[in-house]
Amino acid sequence: MQLRNPKEVTTEEYNEFYKKTFNEYLEPLASSHFTTEHVVYDNYLPTGFVNGALHWVASNGGDRNSFRSLIVAFDMGGEVFRDIMMPQAVANKDVTNLAVMVMGTSLALVEYQRFWQSEYCWVWEMKEYGEAESWSRLYNIDMRERIRNVVGLRKNNEVFLTARVKGLVSYDPITKEIKCLGIHGTNRGFYANTHVETLVLLKGVCGVLGQASSSNAMADEGDPL
Repeated sequence: MQLRNPKEVTTEEYNEFYKKTFNEYLEPLASSHFTTEHVVYDNYLPTGFVNGALHWVASNGGDRNSFRSLIVAFDMGGEVFRDIMMPQAVANKDVTNLAVMVMGTSLALVEYQRFWQSEYCWVWEMKEYGEAESWSRLYNIDMRERIRNVVGLRKNNEVFLTARVKGLVSYDPITKEIKCLGIHGTNRGFYANTHVETLVLLKGVCGVLGQASSSNAMADEGDPL
């Protein structure tokens, strides 16, 4: 949608995009449309929201010699796009093998060996937001035991994964222990999102202040449910 002419996008498409991105069932009160020069991918994964911005995996659209993967961020306050560079070791990877996520209050990146039925994946964390030199590869996950994909990352280092037959599981990258959560569904039908209590001024809607909902189920602030 980011590459389309705003005049060609319908209200229904804006509403669907909003509900999918923010896991909402209500329609947005208003919308604004800005375009970016990069090719943006979502791979049916939730968008990473951290530091007041939405993040997508993208590419510069170049040929084999100039191709580069990167992260596109859309600042919700300033309503502007900006580029965030990926780790050098990942910059030339196929974008379909990458997923941007949130780890607590940090931007994170999951690098898959391949898009489907990957045997391994690696988790990266950006220690200092916006600083490409601060990317650090934290650990790898062995996915050969019917693990399909990473759903979410928690501040306590646990990882939500989907597994064949077992459904949604919790994985400890230190002990390598996998716990079944008793939640079943399709491999790519799960997602996790972060919820942080905050006050947001809704511009242009009577100046109303809205408070983001919080949940008692959160283990600590910034954790996915």
